[in-house]
Parts: sequence; structure tokens; C-alpha cells
Amino acid sequence: AGAGPPTACSLATTALDNYAVTLDTSQINLSIAFYAPDGTAGTDTCSNLVNGDSAEFQTTYPCNLEILFLNVWPSCQLSATTIVRIE
Repeated sequence: AGAGPPTACSLATTALDNYAVTLDTSQINLSIAFYAPDGTAGTDTCSNLVNGDSAEFQTTYPCNLEILFLNVWPSCQLSATTIVRIE
């Protein structure tokens, strides 16, 4: 038997890996949270999405900020957040 259709979370992870071609994808940390329209925790899961709810995707990635060969910020962290409405 097959693994079944991909979940929304696995599709998001695959898309992130496909577009982060110059990054070490094993260092990317992705978290996904679901919220109801009123902002409370939603009943969604990666394989059970509810219309009208939203999904918040947060990613972080470690970095070193170097300027003219000086490592001025050796432990910085890049981050990004996006929220999408589930339709």
C-alpha cells in the first residue's frame, strides 16, 4: 500500500526545500500552527484542514554575519513568518 496523498505540511516542507537551494536544508527549522478565524487555536492538523482557519508558517535558519572578513555577528539567526488562509 502507498503512503497516501501528501499532507499540507509535507507539501510546505517540500516547497521550502526546493526553493532553499543554496541553504543547508537540514539547518532550516519550520513550525506550523493553525488558528480559527477568531485567533484561537484551530482544530486543523496537517492532514485535516478547516475552511476559514489560517496556518502560520515560521522558519528559522542560523547564520554568521561577516563584513570584510570580520565575523561581526557569529550567531545570528534569520527568520521568516507567513500566514495563509485555508480555503
